[in-house]
Amino acid sequence: MQFINGRPEFKEYRDSLFSSSVLYYRGTFDQSVSSVFKTLDAGRFPTGLRGNFAFVFVNEKRVVGAVDHNANFNLFYNQEYVSNVFDDINDLTAKEKYWTVEWQKRIFWGGSVGHRTNNVNVIRLEPGTYFNKEVESGHITVQPYVDLYTHNYDPTIKVTDIADIIEQVVEEQTREPFNLFWSSGTDSNCILGFIRKLNRLDNCQLISLYSKDSITDERRQCEYLQQVYGINVDYMDLGKFIGVTDEVLKRVYDENESAEYKTNYKRTWAGFWNEPNLFQKYTTLYDMGIHTKPTLTGEVGDQIFGSRFGKIILNYLAHIPDPTTEDIAELFISADAFRFRRAGTQQIPVWVQSQIDDPGRGAGWNSAKEWTGRTWDKINTSGDNINKAELLQYMYKSSHRVYNYNHLVDCNFQHPFADYRLFHTIFKTPGHWKINNGETRRLSYEVIKDFVDPGPWKWPKSFINMPMQHAIQPRKP
Repeated sequence: MQFINGRPEFKEYRDSLFSSSVLYYRGTFDQSVSSVFKTLDAGRFPTGLRGNFAFVFVNEKRVVGAVDHNANFNLFYNQEYVSNVFDDINDLTAKEKYWTVEWQKRIFWGGSVGHRTNNVNVIRLEPGTYFNKEVESGHITVQPYVDLYTHNYDPTIKVTDIADIIEQVVEEQTREPFNLFWSSGTDSNCILGFIRKLNRLDNCQLISLYSKDSITDERRQCEYLQQVYGINVDYMDLGKFIGVTDEVLKRVYDENESAEYKTNYKRTWAGFWNEPNLFQKYTTLYDMGIHTKPTLTGEVGDQIFGSRFGKIILNYLAHIPDPTTEDIAELFISADAFRFRRAGTQQIPVWVQSQIDDPGRGAGWNSAKEWTGRTWDKINTSGDNINKAELLQYMYKSSHRVYNYNHLVDCNFQHPFADYRLFHTIFKTPGHWKINNGETRRLSYEVIKDFVDPGPWKWPKSFINMPMQHAIQPRKP
């Protein structure tokens, strides 16, 4: 099995020039790189390993690959290849479509669940698992190495402990000049609060996106906060559309445009998962000439601090004494697919008929429901259903939220809320810290309330309403 070390590249570690063993890795471990290497070289897997990482270990006997609790960095593989970039292995593999996943991507806003990809010959390594291929026999096994499902309540954890973790992560990620994608929402303002507390504003370039063509806009609220905080902000107009627009395509097919820009277009729109707003964010940074600096985002804040998923499931559980796993799963994926405009345990006839008429659509829906039900049954949060619902959402959504960011060439996105220290702590705290009296995300205010204005936690989020445009089907540049 050959490791294709695609950009962004993994680092290489060898213990001896005379050994055939090599460890390719990206990110950080809670153990030394040398100890991880030595354990793998001895034929074992590092006990209790945590961090924000992905790695591939290779020697003449076996190939081992692992990703962290969230797959902050990705691995894809088949019998012949393993790579951190989907396109690199996809381009070398017969591209027979797996339509169950393809339909999940269409139904669930660019993402899917499980280990399958939309290429039947390429497997995705799921969070908290590792694969082991024995070179001689060719046998591949996949198993978990960390328990992502059990989070027993710990009464010793205080709000200040959560604050300390986030502060430590933000401090580590802001030592050099950096960018922050900033809006009027709670997640980016929580991060900005820690930046202010750490006195790192001099290192920070704030970018706030808006559209003068959008029906609603966040700029008015951002300008209010800008005045309150006394900060400088670059407001960047996204235009009329997101997606594969005529403007984007013109640049992709322009021979004078950089190869990096074209690669990032391809990886966003013609790869595995996609996220419709990301390429516009990247283009903004690229055109400003600041895309190579670290850029902080508020991604997975929804999954950490409380969400509408938690509220809707909690409300359902309060009214239904003995819910079935199938009903929970149907409610959950329905809420996601229809953006909470329609959510129920029973679907309307026209939707049921659409699944019958297209077996691929039906398979995509049902396999997502099965995965969601199995995951719900695995989760143990000491009986706290808020945490159970939020952890389900984390495992369903978080990998998708950060996926495209770490496939971009010449970019360095950082997601403080996706850090392993926060994940392994946050779900051991009381669920009412996240959702209380119908309000979500109060915790993200409590951890930094002395350094933020309460506005983002009080006013309704405006969002930027821009229609999706697909000028043509995405093609390779």
